[in-house]
Amino acid sequence: MKTEVLLQRLDKVRQTEKGWQACCPAHDDKAPSLSISNEDGKTLLHCHAGCSTQDVVAALGINLADLFEDNGEDKKSTRKKKQARHEGLNYEVLCLPDPENPGKYNEKKIALPYNKVMDKLIRIVKDNMATVDGIVFAIPHERGDKIDFLERPADFFGQLGIQSKSAPDWTKHLSRAMTQGEAYSRIKQHLTAYRGVESAPHCPSMRGIYYNHPELPPMDEVDEPMMDYFLNQFCPETPEDKALILALFLTSVWGGTESQRPAFVISSPDGRGSGKSSLGEMAAALLNQDPISGSTKGDMEELLKRILSPIGMTSRIVLFDNEVGRVSSGQLAGLITTRTISGKRMYHGEGRRPNNILWVITLNTPTLDSDLASRCIPVSVVRPKQTIAGWKSNVIETLDQWRWELIAMLIHMLLQPTDPIRTRTRWATWEQDVLSKIPEKYGNITDIQALIVNRQREFDDEADEIALIHDGFEGLIRHGGYDPNDAYPCFIPNSKAADVYIIATGSRARKNTALRELKNMAKEQIKELQEYRHYQYGRGFLWLSNIAVGGDENIRVIKNDLF
Repeated sequence: MKTEVLLQRLDKVRQTEKGWQACCPAHDDKAPSLSISNEDGKTLLHCHAGCSTQDVVAALGINLADLFEDNGEDKKSTRKKKQARHEGLNYEVLCLPDPENPGKYNEKKIALPYNKVMDKLIRIVKDNMATVDGIVFAIPHERGDKIDFLERPADFFGQLGIQSKSAPDWTKHLSRAMTQGEAYSRIKQHLTAYRGVESAPHCPSMRGIYYNHPELPPMDEVDEPMMDYFLNQFCPETPEDKALILALFLTSVWGGTESQRPAFVISSPDGRGSGKSSLGEMAAALLNQDPISGSTKGDMEELLKRILSPIGMTSRIVLFDNEVGRVSSGQLAGLITTRTISGKRMYHGEGRRPNNILWVITLNTPTLDSDLASRCIPVSVVRPKQTIAGWKSNVIETLDQWRWELIAMLIHMLLQPTDPIRTRTRWATWEQDVLSKIPEKYGNITDIQALIVNRQREFDDEADEIALIHDGFEGLIRHGGYDPNDAYPCFIPNSKAADVYIIATGSRARKNTALRELKNMAKEQIKELQEYRHYQYGRGFLWLSNIAVGGDENIRVIKNDLF
């Protein structure tokens, strides 16, 4: 190869007294550090940063033999001038003389320099792909079309092949300078990064969200009575409940600050057949989504994996359907008010998404702990007087036909100016930005607020729960043959204490979760209980009556079970 041909493969080439200088392709060279010269038909390379000649020629996609020019004397030499026929995404095809068939040429693929390949690939994908929390997705041709997530390099380059009708060749001799995984990782850094992907709008739009939905119709083209028709598909217990159903749908499109959305609890005095589950499902269907299903008594870590999965990232409704018994979950209470949802994402390690989730719980008899009761907006529905065959199918058909008109009406309501109101719950921002936007025809805001507060108090059974746990410890001590009001302290090992909590509350919580709740209650809510480490029996709790006296030698150890 002639030196002039080799120079064409280098960047920032300039001539010097002894030859040329250019950027070394074997390392990230900002200032030219590679010296090039020619002596007797041989190209000499020297990197002042320390790269070997072998590294430099490998980065150029050539061999050491290519540093020698053909002097025209050895007619059997195969090192004749190479002429490029065409280029692929990461290689060029050159014609080389066939040493065994004079006058004939063979095609050979030669790897292109790393920076040239990256420039090509980034130019192709920068307007067609983006990332959400590090996961690549293909931007659909039309807003509202299905989004394809490209989690693996093979998915990414498959999509690249569809878009460019070509694909890099990753055979071993062409990927010496850059592997498929390295290219994928590098390209991701050049794509527009979003915090979330949504199939329906927010009002106001949230920062860093890619909205993939059709353009909303203008209000002068919207049939406003459709909202009343839609709300009348449900059977609220009171007029205020109809307003709260509207508040549920308004909250689903509200783009307020993360962590400022209350959860909704949908209950019914009539039990099954009242449409509780359907109301939660319709909240998701309105947004053209499927709800993420979960259980307040299930594994929250597994739920987080689904919420943070590529499919889960496109849904903003989490539905805890048909919950049974008392609902108590410190983890759920924390998730409702956190700004960012984070946890383990399958195959990706840590995952994150903004907390614009609407949490919906349905149950027949609403009994919640204090934290959850204060975080939930209560809605009550009743069984319809007449069951209509195919009701759910009809509602979904209505949504499919009028979805964007209904969403346009909800956003129009959120944009209406309203006077400041006196807030009554912990959700002051939500009350002002959402609840106050409910039109007067659906109810008086003060009456709606009063209903919310009264039901939250009815749902809160924290005091009852503490009494049950207190009685459980007294029963355990008595079952062991001691008096809980005696002057001698009683030591309850952790395993026995956790059993008391689980049996008294009817919870399916793990023992470590039960112990965490008991530690929070010790001293303040159950004054006789305090954490203690016994010199012989390890960690547990000490039960101290008002007249308890004495040191470790007077402690009685409870070894029996509650029953």
